[in-house]
Amino acid sequence: AFGLSLMVLLLLGVVRNDILKTWEQTVPSTAPNQFMINIEPDQLAGLKAFFQEEVGQEPFSLPLIRGRLTEVNGTPVKQVKVANAQGAAFLQREANLTWTDTLPASNVVTGGIWWGAGYAGPLQLSLDAELATNLGVKVGDSLTFNVAGEDIQAPITSLRTIEWDSFQPNFYVVLSPGVSADLPQTYLASAYVPRDRVEMLSRLVRQFPGVTVLDLEVILSQVRSVIDKASMAVQYVFLFTLLAGVVVLLAAI
Repeated sequence: AFGLSLMVLLLLGVVRNDILKTWEQTVPSTAPNQFMINIEPDQLAGLKAFFQEEVGQEPFSLPLIRGRLTEVNGTPVKQVKVANAQGAAFLQREANLTWTDTLPASNVVTGGIWWGAGYAGPLQLSLDAELATNLGVKVGDSLTFNVAGEDIQAPITSLRTIEWDSFQPNFYVVLSPGVSADLPQTYLASAYVPRDRVEMLSRLVRQFPGVTVLDLEVILSQVRSVIDKASMAVQYVFLFTLLAGVVVLLAAI
């Protein structure tokens, strides 16, 4: 009983530290707090140079392609039976697609094979693993998307899990390079701007009037506030439980 009690108290301390550390890492202090959309392809290089000059680093950017899923394995989506309501909702709206040869840091391949850097072969498709479950598809199946009136078909060659709380641009559907680069597209980007440099955003809007800037600092501040309050609650619960455990341990002795 003495050894078991000590083990439980020590385990409580370790778990408490892990919980606090996990919460602190959920929204790091340098998480992207500015998102930019409607960036034309010919503006991207200038935008990156602007951020490099102002804050010393380029924003993370990805192409944005709008498309609607029309066929699954050659069968029109109206005749496809999906696994749940989330899958049905995806069939009823336009999807945001992107293309890249580099696997984003917040993505992990859980099935199939990522095409890798420098890929220049036939069009391939990587799908979020949860979305694949919702649609009832797997690696090897093919999907057809209609993009600006043009149908593009590609096989699913990999499935990914996505860390959505990374505050980086993430997509359910990622296309391989090649044909994707010729599709109608704009770019979106995210960057961290220190509060003492926020005035640069006004110069950004003047230099790139067509770019829409979304300031997420208020939302991030609220999220950090909730995490801080939750951390404090865990601290108090830990102290109370530790005190109660010591009392029980002394009684057992």
